[in-house]
Amino acid sequence: MSRVVVCGWLGIMLAVGSATAQEVGSASSQRALIDRYCVACHNDRLNTAGLSLETLDLGNVGVAADKWEAVVQKLRGGMMPPPGRPRPEPKVVDDFRRWLQGALDGAAAQNPEPGRVPTHRLIGLSTPMRYVISWHL
Repeated sequence: MSRVVVCGWLGIMLAVGSATAQEVGSASSQRALIDRYCVACHNDRLNTAGLSLETLDLGNVGVAADKWEAVVQKLRGGMMPPPGRPRPEPKVVDDFRRWLQGALDGAAAQNPEPGRVPTHRLIGLSTPMRYVISWHL
């Protein structure tokens, strides 16, 4: 009985997940959203805030991850599009932000950045501890 319940819930969750993925769309539908609401200001000619979204590739967000991360932050804060400019529905903005975050996470998982390797000490822990212990004696 418990297997049937678990399989049923798993099936429902997979169906909801696939429906959500279809609603959010592909990179081409996301490009249409950016072209409609963002590229008017963030294009190669105006280059507002030093950001041009006109030629950035949504199919490979890992190439310009720093710029797309800035877009995610502005969308999360509700700062873009600015007041007075045409805005999509909040759900559309949230769906796009989630899609973009997922694409960035996927790109980071495929090509992880290990970060800086710390400098290793050449002397063991026992040598400095000897000095610390001798000061307290």
